[in-house]
Amino acid sequence: MSSDIEYRVVCEADDYDCCLAIRRAVFVEEQRCPEAEEYDGLDAEAQHCLGLFRGVAAATSRWRYIDTGIVKFERLAVLKKWRGLGLGRGMLEYALAAISASGCRRVVIHAQSRLCGFYREFGFVAQGEEFVEAGIKHYYMQLDIRE
Repeated sequence: MSSDIEYRVVCEADDYDCCLAIRRAVFVEEQRCPEAEEYDGLDAEAQHCLGLFRGVAAATSRWRYIDTGIVKFERLAVLKKWRGLGLGRGMLEYALAAISASGCRRVVIHAQSRLCGFYREFGFVAQGEEFVEAGIKHYYMQLDIRE
């Protein structure tokens, strides 16, 4: 199955458009996130990643530096049709490897509460109280990268 899945950092406009379409389907349409919150004006400063299943755009994520050595990982989304194939897990592994290779020392996320267990498997630790973002319950989580 893994040979069917490919991840790549987005360099082409077509790939970027695929990322936006996946985010629209998952966050705006499926989860009813307000469009203005999903398209927050921060895409230009972020690194985007596209996941493909058998050549078809199926998953996306983005990350951006928010301070020296600190990256915020965001917008991990897998189209409903492709869930359960490991695309989300693979996307996070791919992104964490790229982030680590860049010399980053900490990754932070706003994890949807129902997904905290998924992120804990990668070593993320919840900090503080649950909060609501875009109408969805979240936790702030962080991962300290050790060299």
